[in-house]
Amino acid sequence: LGNPMTVFKIFVNTLAVYAGSWFDDMLGLRLGWQDVTLPRILIVCVAILGCFTAVKSAGEPTYFKPGKRTVAIAAAVCCSLMIMAALFLVYTPEGAQFIYGVQGRYFLPLLPLFLLGIRTDAIRRRDGSERWIVFGAAVLNYWAIGCIIAEVMSRSGVMKMLGAS
Repeated sequence: LGNPMTVFKIFVNTLAVYAGSWFDDMLGLRLGWQDVTLPRILIVCVAILGCFTAVKSAGEPTYFKPGKRTVAIAAAVCCSLMIMAALFLVYTPEGAQFIYGVQGRYFLPLLPLFLLGIRTDAIRRRDGSERWIVFGAAVLNYWAIGCIIAEVMSRSGVMKMLGAS
């Protein structure tokens, strides 16, 4: 803490190395003790669906004016930095080059705030597209549940008992 430039460098190093992994984990690529892994294509589909939810529909009124959207994004960024700062101060050993203990799931509660912040009037969806978004979310949920069940069954030997190889 004595050298602010060193602290800044540790934060930048941590973001450069781990931001992609945190994004994957936030969306559910690795679950539990990071020992259950969902297919990457499923996570890509979840990310795309999240982007669709951030786009307004044609008849939707404007809830957040540009100033409030900026505040929402700033709040999400500040909270993310506070998560990193807390783990830097409490969990990271002295002399480390990276912040230890940060996990993608810590950022999940900030995702809706960020998505609300990037909503704009410039891009709009057609009316009625909400049902397709809900349908897509249901399909992705069932796909994820199927992958988790298959993983657990393969570990417990149930698949061998059923005669599957």
